[in-house]
Amino acid sequence: MASSAVAASSKRVLIVDDNADSALGLAEGVRLLGHQVEGAFDGPRALLLAARFKPTIALVDIGLPVMDGYEVARRLRARSGSDPLRLVAVTGYGEDANRAMSLEAGFDLHTVKPVELEGLRSLLSLKIARGWAITPGMLLRRLLHNLLGLLSILVLGAVIWAPSLAALTGISLGEFGGLAQFRMMGAGAFVALLVLRYVIRPPRQPSRQSIAWGEFAGAIGGTVAEEPPSFDSIGWAGGTTVRWNSGGIPVTLSASRDTDRNEFTHVVADARLAKSFQFHVTPETMIAKVLLSNQLWSIALKAVKEGERRSGSPGAGVAERLAFLGDKEVLLGDPMLDKALLVKTDTPSLAREFLLDSGVSYCLQELYKSWKGWQLSLMARGTTGEYRLTLMMPGTMLDPQGLDAGRKLIEASTRCFADRGFLASSNPKAA
Repeated sequence: MASSAVAASSKRVLIVDDNADSALGLAEGVRLLGHQVEGAFDGPRALLLAARFKPTIALVDIGLPVMDGYEVARRLRARSGSDPLRLVAVTGYGEDANRAMSLEAGFDLHTVKPVELEGLRSLLSLKIARGWAITPGMLLRRLLHNLLGLLSILVLGAVIWAPSLAALTGISLGEFGGLAQFRMMGAGAFVALLVLRYVIRPPRQPSRQSIAWGEFAGAIGGTVAEEPPSFDSIGWAGGTTVRWNSGGIPVTLSASRDTDRNEFTHVVADARLAKSFQFHVTPETMIAKVLLSNQLWSIALKAVKEGERRSGSPGAGVAERLAFLGDKEVLLGDPMLDKALLVKTDTPSLAREFLLDSGVSYCLQELYKSWKGWQLSLMARGTTGEYRLTLMMPGTMLDPQGLDAGRKLIEASTRCFADRGFLASSNPKAA
């Protein structure tokens, strides 16, 4: 019984990599996990092999000879038709531009070498869900939908240009009761066609975001919903939203778009804290140093204070709460984190205690290795004791590994809040 279950869950994995050591290492890991595996060292051989092997998952390097990994992915996707195929870019290229090119070429995931056994297990255990299979019934509905659209356009044209149509075809409009009656009949037929077209419209295929986030919600036991669009301080928010609880603290995964149409993914946890502190953490880059420089933030905070003064509501205290961003960066005392991260805080002792927690620091290092441009912040929300922990990542995160990395960091943070006595007594975990 157990062997039949394993066989049923076994996948056919195609590995395409010109580096023999890398390909053999991946193949050994795939076999250890109980899956079938075949390998090729270049694109043309991979395409020939795929026609016979019919892989359900392909792990493809980008820097291949003869034909690069992007072209291999395009051709594998085109040839797979409605057969389920998950394409994973396994490469040394980890920049955001490379990830975007992978998605554009048809890859479902983009992961950076080396891939450890647990990471490989995660990649191979993910469900294949790029959409749904195209059934004959769906094809018929699409055909009728398009045909009715064409007919409605022809009827509308006949209504508008009725005199010209009558002259060209020799049809007498008197047979229809005159021009006005003809146009009324045509308008009725046009409306009927539009209604019928709406009724038989094919179901809308879910977006890649709703599929990826739905899978993520199912894996963590969360709920997924489509929120109406709204506009707030971070820009346009709404759409697919995932919610779950971490130690009694509500956590939300959502996406937003700013006024310049830049997209971001947010993982947010709201909690009441007994210990008051704020921080902002981001990978240390030249751009981050400029954007968080003392000089730039001093100017920005002066503008915020002036705006509060003019609005007559200085009690809002936004400038006061954000003042620490104009201070110098803080060193944590961990050489690896101090080299990798830029940290600003209003209470260095508590920020160090939190960020140097073993679970939090491990997740920060893992996030730093694999993803660029993220920011982690803990900010007061204006109400005494109310804080918002936010992980913001650029783009709409579709990679399950990226989503899981964000979840792990937020959940490690909420555990740290509870274990170190940061939570106020009103939080479920602290009660």
